[in-house]
Amino acid sequence: GDDKQAPPLDCRELRGGIYRDDAWVRSPLQPTVLTSTVDQVGSRLLSRGYGVSNRNRPIHAALTAHDSLIILDEAHCSKPFSQTLTAVKRYRGDTWADEPIESPFNFVQMTATLPGDVGNAAFTLDEQLDYAKDRLLQQRHGCAKPVQLVQAVGAKGKSLAVKLAKELVEKAKELAANHGCVRIAVIVNRVAIARAAYELLKDKHDTSLMIGRMRPLDRDKLTGELQTKFRSGSNAEFATPQFVVATQCMEVGADFDFDGMVCQCASLDALRQRFGRLNRLGNKPHARGFIVAAEGDALPISKLNDEKPADSIYGNALAETWHWLNSVSTDGTVNFGIKPMDRLVADQNCEKLSAPPPDAPVLMPAHVDMLCQTSQEFRPEPNIAWYLHGRHRGMPEIRVCWRADLDMANFDPAKRPNVGYWRDAVAACPPSSAECLSVPLPFFKKWLAGENLVDDTGDVLGEQAEQEDIGSSKAKKLVPGRCALVWRGSRPKRTGSHSSGDATDRHPGFLIREDQANGLRPNDTVVVPAEFGGWSQFGHFPAAPPEPVSPNEWRLNDESAEGKTNVGQTDISDGNCNPLATIDVADAAYCQSRARTILRVHPKLIV
Repeated sequence: GDDKQAPPLDCRELRGGIYRDDAWVRSPLQPTVLTSTVDQVGSRLLSRGYGVSNRNRPIHAALTAHDSLIILDEAHCSKPFSQTLTAVKRYRGDTWADEPIESPFNFVQMTATLPGDVGNAAFTLDEQLDYAKDRLLQQRHGCAKPVQLVQAVGAKGKSLAVKLAKELVEKAKELAANHGCVRIAVIVNRVAIARAAYELLKDKHDTSLMIGRMRPLDRDKLTGELQTKFRSGSNAEFATPQFVVATQCMEVGADFDFDGMVCQCASLDALRQRFGRLNRLGNKPHARGFIVAAEGDALPISKLNDEKPADSIYGNALAETWHWLNSVSTDGTVNFGIKPMDRLVADQNCEKLSAPPPDAPVLMPAHVDMLCQTSQEFRPEPNIAWYLHGRHRGMPEIRVCWRADLDMANFDPAKRPNVGYWRDAVAACPPSSAECLSVPLPFFKKWLAGENLVDDTGDVLGEQAEQEDIGSSKAKKLVPGRCALVWRGSRPKRTGSHSSGDATDRHPGFLIREDQANGLRPNDTVVVPAEFGGWSQFGHFPAAPPEPVSPNEWRLNDESAEGKTNVGQTDISDGNCNPLATIDVADAAYCQSRARTILRVHPKLIV
């Protein structure tokens, strides 16, 4: 092109929660490599680019769908998007297009667990040639990964999480004490089990907890810390064993390498992904692991019913996998090495052993005709998220962030807080995705009603879960008067006869309380005063302070308080630090998402 300053190859990162640089769209002639997410690429491919203006959507769609190669990593996690890519490729071809476009469009699926319908389209290694050129590759594929099968007797019903967590932790300690393992992972299927195992380990051992339900800012920081300890090829040495407890979020993404692993039983494809991070480089001959199945999960084959799957995440595949592993084990041990496991499944129909994947809706020509209208959208129009992640079978979610600078002086559950001040404080630093936690909407409604929750969900998209209407729960209301601000964004201040003159003109946010919880909509952004807590029930915030017992536990001594501090309260005036200030990460999130710095000055933000 004419741009002499353009690099030979442009490389950009495109994902949510960070400042987006759209310089890559400046020219269709510029060779570019984008590292991105399914949401960012998929939404652009379907002319509904997230964060892209209507006038620019066709440009982003053209650059994504023409003269492009999309490499879909961990494709087993993105079957709906793979189906959508196949439909897009078909509609670009001679069969459907009135004016076929000659520019190429292809996609490649990369996965360690191939689906059964791939056929001859799979590209695999030439073992004789590739192993001769790369000895490390041969070492990684051929190494042994002995995994012992253990059943947690008595782990069923209401005691399943507690007894299973105890058994998992005992096996993790056994790996450290008897087998010399120092980098040990405990991977489970439920957030509640992960928390229980973490609590059993953290006081006496160096332990980290990683679950999917974390703020992006916290997750990025924690991932960096874990990479230092557990990444492949790390030379870090430890005097004591290092543990990490995680959910399914550990199965993909980060390049971790453990020499000890304890897994809760899951479907075979999930277990192969997990044990792919055991002895990843094949240079730890002492590496080994355990698979622990709760008695309540290991149902007899005769009791499995396809109409009523035994597990909300893995269906009947969990129990089927457990029985199959026992049938192929030697003295209760199975080799999960890549080549040994390939030999075990070579003649096995693995359909019943794999988790049932979600499907995308069929992308019809009429849908394509609607989506290509970008100047004015059709109403209703196809739900883009379904084409990227499948029809969501689980609970709708909202985004929740915590702020410490909202006025809570002398909070009285019977009185309405200063909503106008709340709106202005939030508008000064609007919420960004990096500080927000995705929370199931029914969970938030229960919490708003004063209940304390136990999260028994997993960390996979589309998990089937029962929903309970607000007010139907019989749980005791422990904390009355919880409230929050529903944030609907800022808009320019109106002037003239149509302006009301109050803050609502500029910031269309409103207060939500227990009796108004049904007014919340999926994908709403909700701002919660830090004094109400909730973070330890909804997700995991590393190094977070204990949740306050009541909104007035930490109190700012101001004129309205008349200089009095009640029993059970901590005065945070006169330079004392507010423990809740560490929960508020709005400044850092604002900088990351907008590439601009903001500094909020408030007594309650003193750390």
